[in-house]
Amino acid sequence: MLQSVPTEIPLMKSLFSSIFFLTTAVLTPLCVPLALSEEINSIPQQAAAGDREAQYQLAECYRIGKELEQDWELAYQWYKKSAEQDYTPAMHALSLCLIDGYGTEKNPQEGIKILTICAERGYMKSIHAIINVYMLGCKGIEKNLDVAKKWAKIGAEQGDVACMSTYGVLLVDPSFGINQTEEGKMWLRRAAQGGDQVAQFELGLIYFNGSRGENKDYVEAKNWFVKAAAQEHASAIFMLATLYHQGLGVETNYELAAQLCLRAALMNCANAQANLAVLYTQGRGVPENLDHALYWAKRAAENGDPHGDRVYHIIRLYYNSDNVVIPDTPQDIDFNFL
Repeated sequence: MLQSVPTEIPLMKSLFSSIFFLTTAVLTPLCVPLALSEEINSIPQQAAAGDREAQYQLAECYRIGKELEQDWELAYQWYKKSAEQDYTPAMHALSLCLIDGYGTEKNPQEGIKILTICAERGYMKSIHAIINVYMLGCKGIEKNLDVAKKWAKIGAEQGDVACMSTYGVLLVDPSFGINQTEEGKMWLRRAAQGGDQVAQFELGLIYFNGSRGENKDYVEAKNWFVKAAAQEHASAIFMLATLYHQGLGVETNYELAAQLCLRAALMNCANAQANLAVLYTQGRGVPENLDHALYWAKRAAENGDPHGDRVYHIIRLYYNSDNVVIPDTPQDIDFNFL
């Protein structure tokens, strides 16, 4: 039986590095347009002449290392010049540089001050970043869930699905101590319907566990897990594997469960890695293979999954497998069953 099923949303645990690239390179890519390749020679001249947008674009070129050699110090300098002309995207980037010390000395207090100004202007990337900073606490900035909740609500009310999702999490997750379940579920549902994979996954867990005032409903849980899995949400993929392995709301299908478990394991989902090791030990849905089992149990243990560590040592003890050679990379393993 698949085990170590998650019961709460796995919050983003990376600190500023993730915040920087989440808010600048993922949500709304800051890579300069492709057309810039033809205009690259004019950008430095425009920047030197005081054009704040050109200064920002030049900073981006230096940050990304696109068209120019990557240079964080020069990126910071040009962000600063543009920010001094009150250009909000540059102010946002400058604040993140100050918080984490990219291209300059760390100054988290000054950074959060500038970030707050950008958020107050309604700049959504800054709202996302300030939520993460205060939810996690980082780089000399204390964790403050009240501030995180305030900004998540502001973003949610402006229709941003990521903020809706985060606000819903803050309201329904008892670990945050807010416990406004019904309102939280409403925001989660709105975010999920808007395509947010975290909200879709959380709704799936609510129906899977029969929690937050809802009855267990594996069919409804599957519907939400499918939506999140379609967006490559690793834990949602693993939960689908759990449903197919245990025949919950679907017909039992060990082969499909194993395929889904492997898919999530390859995405570094520790739960999936630990359970895939068990499947290989049992030969359920996959050919029995001790090498494969040990490989995935070791991967899970290295990723901090206690079940993975336990499975790894049980396999070695039970099978007296001290002499088994564990593959070093997934490429060393034959995944023909997919």
